[in-house]
Amino acid sequence: MNASVYNLIFYFLIILSIIGLVSFIAADPVSLIIQVAIGGLVIGLGVLLYKRFINHQSNKNNESAAYRKAVKQSKKRLKSAHKSRAARNSNLKVIRSQQNKRPSSVTKRKNHGHLTVIDGKKNKKKKRMLF
Repeated sequence: MNASVYNLIFYFLIILSIIGLVSFIAADPVSLIIQVAIGGLVIGLGVLLYKRFINHQSNKNNESAAYRKAVKQSKKRLKSAHKSRAARNSNLKVIRSQQNKRPSSVTKRKNHGHLTVIDGKKNKKKKRMLF
């Protein structure tokens, strides 16, 4: 079938639903309001139950616990780095001999101590609802 035929069927159904809604409002507006309110309550209850039970609260807690642990480790690392810097910058300075110095062509490896890997949802499958 052609796309225009599908469009005609779609618009025909929309027009029929508008006619039915107008006639329902004219016949009994109070029952329409009650049905809309009940439908809203059922949908709201469904969303509430979904967020409460099906939505993975435990995963969120595990991830936030892993994040808090990583922050604690980072703070500890920064504190120890700060203490070691303070010890190096004391009034007593050590003069190194030329033999201990590395050639300037060798690049020093940077220490990225402030970066921490946090385990995420790598291998976990998403639970999807089938309709």
